Amino acid sequence: MIQKIVLIFVSVAGAVVIASAYGAIHNLITYQISPEYFTLFKFIQFGMSKTMMPELIKAMYVGVLASWWMGVFIGGVVGCELLFAQRQFRALYFGIATMLVLTCAILGAMIFDHLVIDHALYFLPPGVTDAASFYLVGSIHNGSYAGGFIGTIIAILMLPILIFRSRKKADL
Repeated sequence: MIQKIVLIFVSVAGAVVIASAYGAIHNLITYQISPEYFTLFKFIQFGMSKTMMPELIKAMYVGVLASWWMGVFIGGVVGCELLFAQRQFRALYFGIATMLVLTCAILGAMIFDHLVIDHALYFLPPGVTDAASFYLVGSIHNGSYAGGFIGTIIAILMLPILIFRSRKKADL
């Protein structure tokens, strides 16, 4: 029983670290595209507009705050599925699920990047001087969440198949 709890805890902790790092790197990149998206929207949204730290570090911190919870969800679900996997395949399956979610999140960001069509659908705070970049970063962020969600669903559905196949081969 303790080993099962530890497995789920390690899975959640690992996924939180990966999701947090993704959020920080994601915001590091998107801050370069539109600093206004952060200074006029995200910093206010996360209560950090008056925090005294360099804006780029603040953007990365907001990325951690905005993404760590995805790691709890993904790690919890994947960790529960790993309970049914053979011990020697657990790390491999965790890695496959993680790479799948990250790949889908990146692809989602890239696809949404090219789908900035109707600017009227997006909130535009007062003071924005480069609306196109602001909208682009908003689309990239939304696409990343959508891709991560789709990748999570695929991983949730794919892991039982991998686990079943490896158990079946082991029984032969």
